[in-house]
Amino acid sequence: MKNSFFIITLLLITTFSSAQKIKKVSVKDESGLKETYSVLKSDPSVRHGEYKKATNYLLVKGQYSHGERSGVWEYYSPKSKLVQQYDFTSDTLLYNYNGLEYAMDSTQYTRSIVILGGLYPVLKQVGRSIRYPAEAKKNRTEGKVNVKFVVDAKGNVKQMEVVEGIGDGCDEEVMKAFQGVEFECIPALDLKGSPVESEFVLPISFKLD
Repeated sequence: MKNSFFIITLLLITTFSSAQKIKKVSVKDESGLKETYSVLKSDPSVRHGEYKKATNYLLVKGQYSHGERSGVWEYYSPKSKLVQQYDFTSDTLLYNYNGLEYAMDSTQYTRSIVILGGLYPVLKQVGRSIRYPAEAKKNRTEGKVNVKFVVDAKGNVKQMEVVEGIGDGCDEEVMKAFQGVEFECIPALDLKGSPVESEFVLPISFKLD
């Protein structure tokens, strides 16, 4: 009986001591983008608990466990429409709205590169930064600048370059705009289901009124 009491007491003490004390953090930038999350009181650099990103509408919600994303994360469009569900614990794409998984050759990949949150936030950031070059306006230059991105097996964008441009400063303007753009990718999977380095091309249009 004494041994049972000792074991139960030890389990309660272990559970209590392992419980993590956390505090909530809220950060808002000039554009109105707000992030709310929790961090460990013992180490404020480590996120632990619920995470949300929003403006006037919810953009992202999920959970952190000791600094790592865990469980199912959800990504929303500006109209609060669910566009993606990704399980970071099992590394599984659960739901993906049409057009948000970059189309790739199914004979080489079992899953294409996935841009978390979709293309809309990426293009919105580029649109804020890009300016129509004076030379292009003067020459009435229009068309698409195709930018290639190389995504490694960990989802890092390791290289980008213009593979087909239209000149008159448009190619350089696109590259400059992308320098300040932040987005995350989930890598493609090969035929064995393993993460693999791959690439995709994103067209940016220039059109005069």
